[in-house]
Order: sequence, then structure tokens, then C-alpha cells
Amino acid sequence: MAPNDYFTQQAAPPTAEAIRLSQYAHTEAAEARQDWIKYIGSGPVGEYGGCNPADGYFCALVLPMCKPERLRLPTTPNGTTTPHTDAFTLGRRTNIESDRKQLQAKTIQQLLRTDKPCAERIINTWKTMLATTLKQKSTSFSNLDEYLTFRIVDTGAPFVEATMLFGMGLTLPNHSKPWFDETTRPCFASLALANDYFSFDREYAEFCLKGREEKGEKLINAVWLCMKWHGVGPEVAKGMVREPCNGYEREFLRRCEGFLGEGEVGGEDREKWGMYFRGLQHQVSGNVVWSLRCPRYHPEERGFDPNAGVEDQVTKRIRKEYVGGKNSGDVEDGRGWGSMGFGERGLEVTSPGVEVAM
Repeated sequence: MAPNDYFTQQAAPPTAEAIRLSQYAHTEAAEARQDWIKYIGSGPVGEYGGCNPADGYFCALVLPMCKPERLRLPTTPNGTTTPHTDAFTLGRRTNIESDRKQLQAKTIQQLLRTDKPCAERIINTWKTMLATTLKQKSTSFSNLDEYLTFRIVDTGAPFVEATMLFGMGLTLPNHSKPWFDETTRPCFASLALANDYFSFDREYAEFCLKGREEKGEKLINAVWLCMKWHGVGPEVAKGMVREPCNGYEREFLRRCEGFLGEGEVGGEDREKWGMYFRGLQHQVSGNVVWSLRCPRYHPEERGFDPNAGVEDQVTKRIRKEYVGGKNSGDVEDGRGWGSMGFGERGLEVTSPGVEVAM
């Protein structure tokens, strides 16, 4: 099946005129959450993870090129490795950590049975991510480049890339690791900074509420670091993160175009690299679209039980309410979704193939 066969073009209120997302994601996400409930417990009811009925589930937006039969497996590790930290303290069971390991072991076995080379890449990046996080959480960073060397791995960007390759069933052609790292670093840096930008309000509120700053603790977030480095407030610091975030995205797109335009690769290899870079571009734009209205970052979007599998119904309600204020012609051709677009919120999305209202 060609990748486009399982894409859907969706007008997403109120952020994007047209975005790419997998039409299978809500079903797979609901099944993944049922695994979570089985192994971890029915809580946390208030922890929304990758849900976003307004614009699409996280994996639907970030991994839209996944094959339908492989989508559930990337959905599970992305849910079990990247929930908010409260997710492991709000469940009803007392042996959450051992149950989490059991769920992860089950997922790894399924990954290996389905596609061993791609699964091994996921496992290796998983180990690197955990080792980096444990080793450097208390490190002091003096500048953004130094921080990004840590944060790119800590935020899970290479891990999501590995799950993307698994979902696509794509094995990359032989390549030089230094060249590869140099080419993909701007993409991963943009993803890491976007994560910090959108998660900051929730993280900083909890950081202050628990009095962690007074205790001399550190918040692992580029916005907070800019506040400390430059002696500025949160809004100014957000702008200092937003600018390089957009700059890294533009640099990544330039490198993709340069590589594919040089004509050094052809045939099947060129097709594989083209699919790979396209998949990464969807990660950058999909992450921004998801972050703009996801319940995880926005309390006003949390009026439903994420464990109930009701995202489709919530989506219909949201669209019905939004369409009520639009002319039918505007809604039909996708105009009008940009009334709260990226221009107002501050982050760009320019990845080719994903048309976003600015």
C-alpha cells in the first residue's frame, strides 16, 4: 500500500488548513491505552498523554506515514516512555514500575517479531535515551548548544525517529554516521525546543507549586534556562526559544533539499531517503499542530475521560461547535481554520507537504 493511501487530509480547527494524519490512530491509541490499564492500572484519568481530539492523536500527526498494521506498536512505546511523570504516581496499583517493565517487555517482543532490524534500532535508541537522562539530569548547561546535545536525546527525538522507521517498514541505505548526525540534528533540535516551548507553562507551574526553585532544583526546559542565563521573564524567554526553534527547522529543510537535489543518490536509495526526510518533516509540523491544543498542555481541553476511547465523539462535537460559527463554503474548502493560526501563537510550520495557515 502506498503511503498516501492511508493518509487523510484534515481541516483541523483552529490551527491548520490542511494537515497529514493517519486515519487509523484513534483505534490504535485506544487499544494501546487498554494495555496501559491492564498492566499499570485504570489511572491516571487526568493524564491525557497523546490525546488531542481537536487536531489528532500524537502518533496520527507525528507518524502519519506508518503502515496501518504497524501503527499500534509505535503508539505503545511512545505512550509508555513519554507520559508526564505524574502518570506513574497516579495509578491505582502499588507495583507500577514492575508492571510498566512488563508492558515494555511485551512491546519489545512484538516489535522484534514484526521487524527485527527496525526493532533493534528502537531498542538501542531507547537505551541511549534512558542512559543520557539518568546521567545528565543534574548537569548545569551554560548555553543552548550544550543543552541541546543533551535534550535532543532526553526528549526522545531519535527514539521517535526509530519508531517512525519501524512504522514505515523502512531500512535506511548505508550512510556515514557523522554526515547523518549533522543532517538530522537541526530536525531533532527543532523538535526538542518545540517540546520545551509548549510544555513550559505546565512544567513551570508545577515546578513553582512544589517549591522546587526555592530548594535549588533545576527545571529541564530551554525556556527556564533562558530565564536564568539572561535574567528575563517567561514571555521574553519563550521568544528566545521560539526563534532558534524555527531556525533549526528551516536549516533542516535546506539540508534535505540540498541532499536530494545534489543527485548523488538515485533509484531505490533516493526513494528511501526521500521517504525518510518526508517522515521527519511530518514529525516537526505534526508535533507543533498537536501541541497547540492537546489536553496534556491545555487544561481547558480536558473535558473528557482519556481512558474511555471517546476521542472520535469528542472530535465530532468540537467540529460541530466550530463549524457553527463558519460559512458552509469556508468549512467545505478548508478556509477559516487559521483564525488562531501559528502567526498568532508564534511558531512556524513550513514543512513541504503540510500546508498550515500562518
